[in-house]
Amino acid sequence: MTAVCHSSHAHFARHLLAACTLAVIFGSCATGPRISADTAHSSPWLLSYSQDFSSPDSMEDFSFSDAQIWSWNHADGGALQFREGSSYRPPFRSPTAYALVQGLMFDAFILEAEVQQTGKEYGHRDLCFFFAFESPSKFGYVHLATSPDQNAHNIFTVKEAARAPLAPVSEFGVTWTESWHVVKVQRLQADGPIEVFFDGKLVLSADASDFGRGRVGFGSFDDSGQMRALKIWARN
Repeated sequence: MTAVCHSSHAHFARHLLAACTLAVIFGSCATGPRISADTAHSSPWLLSYSQDFSSPDSMEDFSFSDAQIWSWNHADGGALQFREGSSYRPPFRSPTAYALVQGLMFDAFILEAEVQQTGKEYGHRDLCFFFAFESPSKFGYVHLATSPDQNAHNIFTVKEAARAPLAPVSEFGVTWTESWHVVKVQRLQADGPIEVFFDGKLVLSADASDFGRGRVGFGSFDDSGQMRALKIWARN
């Protein structure tokens, strides 16, 4: 893991210090799955970033494809939310809404998040998780959707071309409902596969040996949603 420090990001640095001391505890009175307070990974994993979105200042930790659609939601103890209608037009066919963690890059990592999809139900109803993000034209992303096909519910690569799936079309998608869900995305080796868990069940995996080090984040192809907790571990 590489940490990029900027003096103007003092707030971000405070979150990194809290993360490294495991001082952030996720708590909310809202219903739905929660990342366990005692969630931990043994050596060689180090908690590199942790955010509970309890303050609107948490938005300072992220950069956005279109900041106008992102906001802080005070409900449920705080969440980072986004609406439909992004004005961002990527250089190649790929998601239009993303928030990337600033100042940190990963190759091997474990990411866990509590998320809620707030859009209407349809086949491509989705949320996305981004990894190995080097530029708007070079990154990987996880697309979790209701109905799998060549363009939905898969792990995709964007490499100076429109997004392309990395795994065969799955038999089943995910059931979003109106509840919160826990998503885990892990790449345990820099040259190893990407694995995706939805509420504790492995739902997607693909070879990730072609990806390098990059930023990670959260968003959607063109829907709406929110995230109320995020933890990222890197290899120590």
